[in-house]
Amino acid sequence: MDDLHDFEYLSRRWDPYLIEGRVNWQEKSDFLQRIAYGDDEFDQPAILERTQIALFLRRRWGLPVVLTSPEGLQSSTTALHGEQNEALQLGRFSIRRFSGFQRGDGYLVVDKNHYRRSGLWILLHELGHVAHHASTFTEASDIYRALARNPAATGEFGRSLIGKFSSPVMEDDADRFAAHWLLRGRVAGWRPDSHLDALGWAVARLSIAFDGCYPDASTKAKAVVLNREGAQLQQMISGGSGPLGQAPDRRAAHAVFEAAGLLQEPTSPQRLAESSLTSVGSLQSPLRTIYPDELGSLDWRREWDPILVRSPGARVRYYVAIAPRAALSNPSDDTTCLWRSVYRMDRINGRDRPLESWLRQHRESPHAGLMLFFRTPAERLIDTNQVTLGDEYE
Repeated sequence: MDDLHDFEYLSRRWDPYLIEGRVNWQEKSDFLQRIAYGDDEFDQPAILERTQIALFLRRRWGLPVVLTSPEGLQSSTTALHGEQNEALQLGRFSIRRFSGFQRGDGYLVVDKNHYRRSGLWILLHELGHVAHHASTFTEASDIYRALARNPAATGEFGRSLIGKFSSPVMEDDADRFAAHWLLRGRVAGWRPDSHLDALGWAVARLSIAFDGCYPDASTKAKAVVLNREGAQLQQMISGGSGPLGQAPDRRAAHAVFEAAGLLQEPTSPQRLAESSLTSVGSLQSPLRTIYPDELGSLDWRREWDPILVRSPGARVRYYVAIAPRAALSNPSDDTTCLWRSVYRMDRINGRDRPLESWLRQHRESPHAGLMLFFRTPAERLIDTNQVTLGDEYE
């Protein structure tokens, strides 16, 4: 049986969504939402095999899922991402910031240390960002472009960026998507006893998401045990008391019970955001700004956002945005690559050349700052053809 069988089944009547370039990302987002939430015309169950989901995303949409270390998920920029709690940053959805959504520009990242236990939930949560927020991520590219042209409005652009990416609503959207997908998911060969009620069903689905196992509910006695666990968990969620585990377990439990209509008075869950958000009131710039001589001490391998370079005392009139091209000799090291202008308006600055040459040009013309788009840790893994989720099963 083809390892894409289940998604092929789901998509049989939706062939255009299978081929990159024939539809845009908004249409793909609609497709994912229809799978998760269902409707009268597209009432098909989702699947819960995380490897098959990842294979579909990579093969059909050019959207790889990258497994990386916890360090590869953390950002050294705190203005946009806050003071990170590394235990909570388990996944990301991102695009190459200087581009629109072309094939290969979007990607999902999952903490490989948590993949075995929590991988399905993390993957569905990040897929929820694709389903609900793809257009928001493409808007970031427009904001960076505008900032490059108008440095005087850095604070305004910073508030715009943080307003888009720091909203707890985004995380709630992704949790809601993951919960609905999980509840609707098809589990091959799982035949629960008829005595399994909605509470027991919710607990069983959480077990699939976080333990990777299908609880045995084949008899009345076993179903009753799951029902009892569900009732206890419902009481804890509704009352806000008792241990519910750590994020994302706590958020997931609330989202699943709410999606199943099992909370009589739905309350906002304790927000266990993936970062503590920076106040925008006193924000001057959401991006790290450095002087040229500080580049040598920069931990660029952990950057998820552009870096602004400007000279002391100089008034920057505009920023020239540049990004590295992967070098064949050492494709994982951005500092040894040739760098190119990102935006067409900056191509007048000349051909691709080493980063030091761009810095030299800036020192000679300090009114023209630099906006450095270092590749993210995940992008370097993709560019060097390191294993993405699902490759090892081919």
